[in-house]
Amino acid sequence: MERNTYIDDFAPSATHYSDIITIFEVTSLMNTVHLPMYKWATNSTHLQEIWRTKFLPLQTETQVQGMDWETQSDRIHIDHSDITLALPERPAIKHQLQQVPSRFYDPLGLFSPVTLVGKIIFQITWTRELSWDDLLPPDIVVKWLSWSSQLHLLSEMHVPRWIGAHKHKLQDPSMSDSSVASPA
Repeated sequence: MERNTYIDDFAPSATHYSDIITIFEVTSLMNTVHLPMYKWATNSTHLQEIWRTKFLPLQTETQVQGMDWETQSDRIHIDHSDITLALPERPAIKHQLQQVPSRFYDPLGLFSPVTLVGKIIFQITWTRELSWDDLLPPDIVVKWLSWSSQLHLLSEMHVPRWIGAHKHKLQDPSMSDSSVASPA
């Protein structure tokens, strides 16, 4: 549990069936100490079957560490609307330009090439010594509009959750979030 818990997310992986069962048994342990786990998701057919027989809710799409995970395809992605929701049509000042790249939450750095471009455009404002409330020069606005107009394509980028060299790919990621747990 120590190596697979991140804030309120428990996100272990297993390669053997016995380890998969051990992961499931964590729920009983957590219930015993009055910390029930919610939002369970897995791509293991064995664990899915156990949950079905026990009438436990099972999610096929969930979030772990800010990333969307599709359990059936075992891919992770980022939802562009989380980033583009507050996107101004045209940044008028430096402060508005800074807001979009800071909305990215990408703990694995999978989308760094995209965020880096936004940060570089913002960095240009520092090299030109613009203050937070200065109007942006037209060349920076053009670069920003070009970059921001393509952010909707982020939702089309799906990355395999597991990339490895095992002879047999039997990875069982399971995820639970205790953030909505209530005291027993």
